[in-house]
Amino acid sequence: MLLPRMLGKDIAFLILWRGNMKESFMFAALTLAASAAASGPNCFTGADTDQFVVQPTLDEKQLAKFPPPIFFMGTRDFLIGAAAFGYRKLLKVGVDSQLLIYDGLYHGFMTNPDFPESQEGYKIAATFFDRHVGKD
Repeated sequence: MLLPRMLGKDIAFLILWRGNMKESFMFAALTLAASAAASGPNCFTGADTDQFVVQPTLDEKQLAKFPPPIFFMGTRDFLIGAAAFGYRKLLKVGVDSQLLIYDGLYHGFMTNPDFPESQEGYKIAATFFDRHVGKD
């Protein structure tokens, strides 16, 4: 089942949910509290940004337990830096991750199925999920 989740007014991601955290996948970007907090009031306003649940990259031992994510980013996406940072952190702790960057595209471009880049991304994501969903 695909469940949309909103994190504030302008930050969203989708989770492919298969029953537990071990089999759920982020589909878009890990959002880092530090970068979001710098932009003014947002979904992290008032949150303790030193907690793992708010900023997962702080605790590498816990981060290593993350399920494999796939990041879809356009070069004009305001979250590209945060996604690249999260991707590198996940690779560092041994989590299989994939980062797809599409030239000239914006945040959320993959929600438009008419784009050839979206179609390509869907195929890559299907292969990625086939490799990981239901695997230990």
